[in-house]
Amino acid sequence: MSALRWLSIIWFMLTLPSCVASPAGERATPAIIRDSFTSGKPELAWHPYPYFNKDNLKGAIDPSSPEGEPGVGVLDNGTAGGFAALSYADTLAFEDFHLEAWLHVQVSEQEKGPLNGIAFRIDPINDKYYRFAVQFAAEPLLSLAYVGKDSKHFPVVMAEWKAAALPGGAPKRSRWHAS
Repeated sequence: MSALRWLSIIWFMLTLPSCVASPAGERATPAIIRDSFTSGKPELAWHPYPYFNKDNLKGAIDPSSPEGEPGVGVLDNGTAGGFAALSYADTLAFEDFHLEAWLHVQVSEQEKGPLNGIAFRIDPINDKYYRFAVQFAAEPLLSLAYVGKDSKHFPVVMAEWKAAALPGGAPKRSRWHAS
């Protein structure tokens, strides 16, 4: 598989009711790639990222899903119990795209809380990806970063938003959020 992988779910108990990708600037067109987890079953073939703990996205039922269908995708770090989980679906590679997803993010009052997010442009062969991550802990933060073997797996932050920059401020409780 030589093409870059398009979409992935990343880190610590992520629950996803659906994810959609369409060419950039064409939001009104039908989705090119979609996984809606109808009845708790993924439609795409998901694979564990080879450099992490081999956790893989699985389907589940969550009645609180914001889309009316209780089927969701769940990825947690249960295999090794602590580091990170990353799963990706084999799809077409896109140069430019629009991505929509609902993420169930966790809120914590601790100094360092869970990191929830979504990864995209996954390249498991060259060990690199981009990720949008949410950490709603004592210091709430959203970030967009590149992570790869060439950066020694440390995120290279491309953009960052602290609580004051978030419309309505950071959430006070764990719940679904559109990204």
